[in-house]
Parts: sequence; C-alpha cells; structure tokens
Amino acid sequence: MIKNNIKLSDIIYLRKKTNVGILDCKNALIHSNGDIDKSLIYLRKVGAKILSNRDINNLNEGIVIIKNDDVNKKSVILTLKCETDFVAQNNKFINLAYDIANIAVSNKIIEIKDLLKMTLNDISVYDMILDCISSLGEKIVLHNYNFIDSDNTSYYMHNNKQIGVITLFNKKFTDIKKIGKYISMQIASMNPIAISIDDVTESILNTEIDIIKSQLSNKYPDNIKNKIITGKIEKFYREKILLEQSFIKDNKITIKSLLQSIDKNLLIDKFYHHKIK
Repeated sequence: MIKNNIKLSDIIYLRKKTNVGILDCKNALIHSNGDIDKSLIYLRKVGAKILSNRDINNLNEGIVIIKNDDVNKKSVILTLKCETDFVAQNNKFINLAYDIANIAVSNKIIEIKDLLKMTLNDISVYDMILDCISSLGEKIVLHNYNFIDSDNTSYYMHNNKQIGVITLFNKKFTDIKKIGKYISMQIASMNPIAISIDDVTESILNTEIDIIKSQLSNKYPDNIKNKIITGKIEKFYREKILLEQSFIKDNKITIKSLLQSIDKNLLIDKFYHHKIK
C-alpha cells in the first residue's frame, strides 16, 4: 500500500491500460478513490479538457490514412491531426489512426459524427481519442474523413503519410491501379482546385481576373488587356485544373488526353485529397 491507500499494482495496471504517466495514473486513482473504472472516466475527462482548451489552429501535425476493402469494394481516407511531430510519430497515435480507419471501412461509415459513435472493445471512437489525448497530453482531432462506396478507385499515399489521395473514376479500366496511382500522385503534387474548367466557380474565376487586372498597367489599351487576361486565365487553367494539367509521367499530353486515349467515355468523378500542411 502507498499514500492515500492507492495500490501500486493499480497504478501499474492503469498505466499499462492507458499509457498515461505514472503520476497522472496515481492522481486519477486518488481522485476516484481507487476505483479503476472511475479512474478511466476521469482520465477521459482530462483528455476532454485538453480537447476543449487547446486552439485548433495549432494542429499542424498528424497522419493521413487510406484503408481499402477490396472484397466489399469500399475505401476510406482520413486525417488525424495533433499538435507536434513528436506525437504524430508516436505508435499510440499512429495505431489510433489505423484503428479508426479499420472501424470506418468495416462498418461503412459515411459521416464523421457517426464514426465517432462507433465502438471497438466497447469503447467509442470519441473515447479512444480522449484516451489518446490524456495519454499523450496534446489535442487530437479527427480533422477530415471520406468514405468511398466504389472500387472504381485508385490511390496514392506519400511515404511520410502526410499526403494521401483517392481518385474515383466513372468506370474500371485496364491498369486502373497503375494509371490511377499516377493520376492520384499528380493531384498530390500539383494540387488542382477542380477536375474540369466547368467545375470552376464564378467567384474563383472573378477573383483570378481581378488579380490579373490589378497587375496590368493602365497604358495598355482595352483590346491588349483582354488578350493578356485571356492568356493568363488559360495559364491558370493549365496549372490549376486537373484535366488541363500536363501529365507528370509525360508532359507532352494532358490528363484529359490521357483519359481519352484509354477510353473516350472515361471520366474522373471526384478526388479526395488529404494533407497535413
């Protein structure tokens, strides 16, 4: 027995179960009068306090996870964020991200709010995150999440797990995994804002035109200004619109012409681009 009648064996048990520091485990047991279950709840409350008090703008690190279920033709991509690189590389944090991804794809969860309610070993995803916060002492947030109900997909994951992309096509095609991975890699590298020119909103286009106009000298006549604006907008499309971009594996062709060379009816329906920074 030790001070406050808290058993050393209980501290060790709580430490192994939560990975929280020895002193924090002791304080939780003291606060809970030695009750293990109440101590676990107390530690989650500590995690919830950290979650509510820390600024979300300080979540500059984390991990991106992609999980595929080839049998049921489903995929998920998620971003779990934290405050420091130290925590982002911690096995408890990394395992948490993989556990959440496995739960998501196994249960075909579409929304984050529903995913947070799912359980593993009778513990909800939300409480799993609180446990990890309590253990590691940093705010941790499930920042972004997408569920894709199709196998017309391919993906790219950067080695450092800071960037991930799933690309969804309208149909399967030969070499979808290989060519699709290259296109996903293109999205990760070139960061397009839209798939096609038609997807560019009027607001984005007008903003770009306003920026171009602000850079033009008043000495140009209107007809010259209009030509310059048209040329710069075309350049903007080539740089920022996926189908207009040069293919990273062959800059003599665009993504649009690549798709048409495979199948004239092949389209990119959507892409899901997650990145930490």
